[in-house]
Amino acid sequence: MKLNKLKYIFSIIALVLAIGLNMQTVYAASGSASASGGGTVKVGDSVTITVKVSADETLYGIQFGVKYDPNILEYVSGTDAHEDAAGLVKVASSASSTSKSFSYKFKAKQPGTSSISIVEPIGVGDSDFQLSASGTSVKVAAPVQHSKDNSLKSLTISPGTLSPAFSPSNTKYTATVANSTKKITVSATPNHSAAKVTSVTGADNLSVGKNDIKVLVQAEDGSTATYTITVTREQGAAAPTNAASPSPTPEPSVTPTPSPTPEPELPPIEVKIDDKSMFIGNDFESSSMPESFKKETLDFNGRDISVAISNDGDLTLVYLTKENEETGEFYIYNKETDTFSAYTEIEGRGGRYIILPLEEGVTIPDNFIEASFNLDDKDIKGWKLPGLEDEDYYILYAMDGRGNKDLFSFDLQGTTFQRFSIDALNALLGGSDASEDELLSIKDDLDKTYKDLSVLQSKYSADMTSRLRIIVALAVVSLILFILLVNALLKNKFLKQDLQEIEGYVSDFDQVGSDEFDLAESLASAFDDSDLTSEFAATKEEPTYEFNDTAILMEEDLISPKAYEDGQKEVKEVKESDKNTNNQKQDNKAKDLENASLEDIFEFLNVDELDDDIDDDLI
Repeated sequence: MKLNKLKYIFSIIALVLAIGLNMQTVYAASGSASASGGGTVKVGDSVTITVKVSADETLYGIQFGVKYDPNILEYVSGTDAHEDAAGLVKVASSASSTSKSFSYKFKAKQPGTSSISIVEPIGVGDSDFQLSASGTSVKVAAPVQHSKDNSLKSLTISPGTLSPAFSPSNTKYTATVANSTKKITVSATPNHSAAKVTSVTGADNLSVGKNDIKVLVQAEDGSTATYTITVTREQGAAAPTNAASPSPTPEPSVTPTPSPTPEPELPPIEVKIDDKSMFIGNDFESSSMPESFKKETLDFNGRDISVAISNDGDLTLVYLTKENEETGEFYIYNKETDTFSAYTEIEGRGGRYIILPLEEGVTIPDNFIEASFNLDDKDIKGWKLPGLEDEDYYILYAMDGRGNKDLFSFDLQGTTFQRFSIDALNALLGGSDASEDELLSIKDDLDKTYKDLSVLQSKYSADMTSRLRIIVALAVVSLILFILLVNALLKNKFLKQDLQEIEGYVSDFDQVGSDEFDLAESLASAFDDSDLTSEFAATKEEPTYEFNDTAILMEEDLISPKAYEDGQKEVKEVKESDKNTNNQKQDNKAKDLENASLEDIFEFLNVDELDDDIDDDLI
């Protein structure tokens, strides 16, 4: 029994040790899914939310949902997504790196604030694991009510007088000026304080005859109205002639005013952009121009064209259309290089930025490479550092809202701009005067540092593994000691129960006496041995008196018949007495067993494997 217990215990110990010693450092994979972007937009604006997922192991698959308020926002498009229900976009995407970014476009429907939360984000690596999530919010501001008043409060010319008298609701006037007048000054005041006069054309270089002067007024909401003044410049007086004698002056004849010669219609101006033909359009409304631009005239290869000029900074936009199309788009025009590039503006958190093509004298650091990204369905060219292809940080050449042109660092996730300093970058790389060898030396030092760090990380991992094994071994030893302690306690408990049971037998015998309690019988019953009493009694048997009747027998012939009969009777009585004596001896033997010491009993039972301390207690 004891041997089987020990085998069982040591089998458990061996199993635990085998698990502990072969145990490797195991950790649960972790990662996060964070949403960014949003901010404050207006009703009708588009807003882009970026979700970046990263983990501490290679991701092979990504799942999550983007939850939003469908009453405030309307889902438009996104990466690897489909609209599962109103207010929920489900995403399922494959991956093969530790991080990946997703972009989702929404349209603002009505004023309010919508939380953007990431729900049920799951990363699929060596196993599936839950990602922590953080969201963002979008505030949609109520649309600003702009004034539609694009009328004038007053309109005067100098020289000349308007006919009829000025009225804000009347946009057509006439005036006549002398032949000597070649230029007219127009004074126009908008009726609404937020409206403005954006242009006055035709007031210079008046030709003889009729001239149309146009005054363009733009309301706060962008709508425009045009006031037209038709100014007639009179013909010059005829030169006087000398006559030999005076003659009667003939009646002057009325010279008809010649109608202005119509200008010949010129073909549209064609330009090339990426080998595609575009045409310069002059008939664009001022309301279609970007904010902070005004309409002016520019001499383009000997012909006057309408352009948009920035109020802040040096920037010219030309309206280009495709062939046989009336509507088009504005393009940035570089007068020095006579080239056109697409007009793109980004509304960042610091204001509006207009993305520009590189100009002469602007250089990108050699260690940056060209990289493009898509924003609001427009491809934007930028630059970034090698090795950071998965990061949403770029360098852009742009003009800020104050008209300053410079390189800016741009964070696509936060839609933020910050001025980029080449000198600061050169200082970080070792100074603007650092040679190529010095830069290579810095790179070698960085590589060595990285290798040293890798070695330290390996040592740290090995040390942690060793410590973990020690902890496991200590835990196993503690478990063994605990098992042995429990086993000893249980063994002691069972032995004490046996002792108490035997002592109970003795106590009962002492209390009730030998006539009512037979210890030998009780022990025989306890050990299931019916011959125990007899065997024990046999060990205590003493030599008994054997009656030799021959000593008292007498020969029949030596005694009388009566004496013989009496002798026989005496022998019979002696034998009967001897039988009684033997029975008494058997009773005494039973009493000897009852009165035997526990030491005699255990000696008889051959109990010699008990612990010494337990044996002493029993004795």
